[in-house]
Amino acid sequence: MAEAAVEAVRAESQWRLAWRRFRTHQLALASLVLCVILVLVAILAPVLAPYHYAATDYEHVLAGYGESGHLFGTDQLGRDVLSRMIYSLRTAFLVAFTSQVAGLVLALAIGVPAGYLGGRFDQILMAGTDVMFAFPAYLFTIILVTVVGSSSWAVGLAIGVATFAVLTRLIRGQLIALKVRDFVEAGRAMGAGGVTIACRYILPNALGPILVTLAFGVPAAIITESGLALLGLGVAPPTPSWGGMISEGKDLMLASPHLLVPTTVLFGLTVLAFSWVGDGLRDAFDVSAR
Repeated sequence: MAEAAVEAVRAESQWRLAWRRFRTHQLALASLVLCVILVLVAILAPVLAPYHYAATDYEHVLAGYGESGHLFGTDQLGRDVLSRMIYSLRTAFLVAFTSQVAGLVLALAIGVPAGYLGGRFDQILMAGTDVMFAFPAYLFTIILVTVVGSSSWAVGLAIGVATFAVLTRLIRGQLIALKVRDFVEAGRAMGAGGVTIACRYILPNALGPILVTLAFGVPAAIITESGLALLGLGVAPPTPSWGGMISEGKDLMLASPHLLVPTTVLFGLTVLAFSWVGDGLRDAFDVSAR
């Protein structure tokens, strides 16, 4: 019991140390604030957007910046660009977070028993994961999207299933490294079962690398969805997405740059912000740098 209590205190101190290290990374901290703001904007899209994303103003088609009450103008169908940008932000986060949750669930379901039990059970479970590494993730995502559909949830699920292998290997490696530690042996000595040991003693100490991987997975999923949209396989219209808006705007880039520039800038800032948060988390949990 005393050993488990000591380990709990140690784990808490590690999280406090990681937070202090993260706060010294000014770019990552500022990016975290920006990410929180962007997520709130996405959640409050119906309130913050001046128009519905499908509302059309046929009298002011391709209006420029600030014209006819449209801050960022309108597109070729008279739809408000700013409103569609805000709703595209919502679509991007829905796809990204769905993909990370789906990938995490699969990774935990395979990586935890594989790493903890080991042996032949590990070989059997990881055989399918190894196949996933041999298969191009982007191509597999395209195949899944054509099968499951092109709603925001379906695209996110397809990305998560296609990319869970990396996180699975990470979790398995963490389980293999931590299951021989003294605090795990103390848990076994107190009569804790395998599920309790894995969930209560091992996984909490492996959360750092998992959070770093998930943080980098969010911008990767956003980029993947945008790439699918450019191929015509992203979230289906009329739901707006960044890839769809960029695809539509590139054809009118010279005549109506307002269709492309604001969307591209917001897309780039969002991807960079989550990437910088991932950098900050990686440095915060880097044991060798302590």
